[in-house]
Amino acid sequence: MPWYFLSTEFIIYGCTVLIIAHAWRRGRGAVATFTAASLFGFTLEFLSVRAGTDYCYGKFLIMVPPWEVGAKMPLAACTGGEAVPLWIILGWGITVYVAMATSSLLPIPWWVRPLLDGLLAVNIDWIMDPLAGHLGFWTWFHPGPWFGIPLDNYFGWIMTVAGFSFLVRWLQHKVPASWFGKWREVVLPFIAGALGPLVVFGSISLYQAAVARGVEEWMLVAGTVLAAQLPVLYWALRVRGEAPPQRLLVGVSVFFQLLYSGMLWGSGVFSQVPALAIVAQATLCLAVLGYSWPYRWGSSSTEGA
Repeated sequence: MPWYFLSTEFIIYGCTVLIIAHAWRRGRGAVATFTAASLFGFTLEFLSVRAGTDYCYGKFLIMVPPWEVGAKMPLAACTGGEAVPLWIILGWGITVYVAMATSSLLPIPWWVRPLLDGLLAVNIDWIMDPLAGHLGFWTWFHPGPWFGIPLDNYFGWIMTVAGFSFLVRWLQHKVPASWFGKWREVVLPFIAGALGPLVVFGSISLYQAAVARGVEEWMLVAGTVLAAQLPVLYWALRVRGEAPPQRLLVGVSVFFQLLYSGMLWGSGVFSQVPALAIVAQATLCLAVLGYSWPYRWGSSSTEGA
């Protein structure tokens, strides 16, 4: 098994421990959000891989489920069969948790936070997906224009994270405080996770219908990103972060950017696709800006350290 398979897997497991510890300090609602987001991610991944129409995974140490499922996959690269690597499942939980914990610290309307969450999350995938594709982490059956990645993947990323975040926050505002008693903050993320696939697959169906009618995919993706950016930029020009720095949240997001930049060079992919180095630098800058927005740097804080 290549070194970059093993290193990625164990790094995600290590980060998961740190994130769970951070969530534990914040309360059971935060732990529930991480857990529900991970299960939500697994549901989407497993259904997509099981359908056998978009992509498949390579073989990692821990696959879910750990036994062979269904028919043989169509490509030899699909060594993971119809299973999902555990680190991918946990990666969804980390991505959603860090984005939501970050936006929750900002004094902005609740409905703007899911838009920011979607933008923060998709930022990492502009570099991660092309790199992972070249390294064989997963294989797309129908490669697309973004360094081999289909554009609908990025639409799906935004809708997955923003959709889950919106459902959680909408339920928090609409469900009466008396419902579920002391377990309310635990139950609501799991309800959002159960409803989330309907939002994601429904939005993708609309996307595909628009493409079938002749709308260019780049216009749909660019329009989605712009529609999310405009409210976020409006508040970014009016709101200054005043929260004590949560160094773990910023550190994890920046660390993954640096990790994939390092893999880009260490694996030799840079020599094959030099333009990815520019993408890596751009996403790193955006990650630093986005995940640092809520904080008043220069103050002392031990929380999240």
